[in-house]
Amino acid sequence: MVFEQAKYGHKDSYIRVIDFGFAIDENDENFQSSEEATVCMGTPYYMAPEVVEKEPVTTLSDMWSAGVVLYCMLAGYPPFSTAKNIKELYNLILSCDFDFYEQDWAHISKEAKKFIEGLIEPNLKLRMTAEEALKHPWITKFVEPPQMKPELIKLIRKAKPLSTFQYLNLLILCELLTLADADFVREAKDTFIAINKSMSGMITLEELKEALISVTDEEGPG
Repeated sequence: MVFEQAKYGHKDSYIRVIDFGFAIDENDENFQSSEEATVCMGTPYYMAPEVVEKEPVTTLSDMWSAGVVLYCMLAGYPPFSTAKNIKELYNLILSCDFDFYEQDWAHISKEAKKFIEGLIEPNLKLRMTAEEALKHPWITKFVEPPQMKPELIKLIRKAKPLSTFQYLNLLILCELLTLADADFVREAKDTFIAINKSMSGMITLEELKEALISVTDEEGPG
């Protein structure tokens, strides 16, 4: 994870998630065709117990890794850092043996610690899913729901079927957006997230219809 502060000249930090070398799309046919997908690869510090034991893995394995990342972000070191070798590390992971050391965690809230414990949880039935994590009090307490920008919705409403040439122009425009004003990019991103209530990463036709209707209602008749 790379933190970038100066690119757009804003005080807010941007988080870049990188290195998808071992990433698998759960919708991939090859992944779905396997009833029990097992792997034992990746960076050992972030491996979930089921990965270490070469047992079936799911997106819950990623939630464990997310908990380890969060622990590192708040403490400055990984939760199983007392391990002297790879064998000790795996034993600590399998036993879920980690602590919130007072000298480093005294200023961290109980909610944050509970959130981490819900992610670094060896019992798959008790480990938080992504949906549950997003609804956790520690997250909802600080994160404001993104708001749709009516202006962007109006542009979508006016859109017409594109010719090949127009489509290519649109692709170029999307590339140029990476260099656009940070506020505009942020608004576009917030609008996308607000429309995509299923958090699937893809806006469905029903979600788009709902967004268009909501803007029409705000404008009133006429």
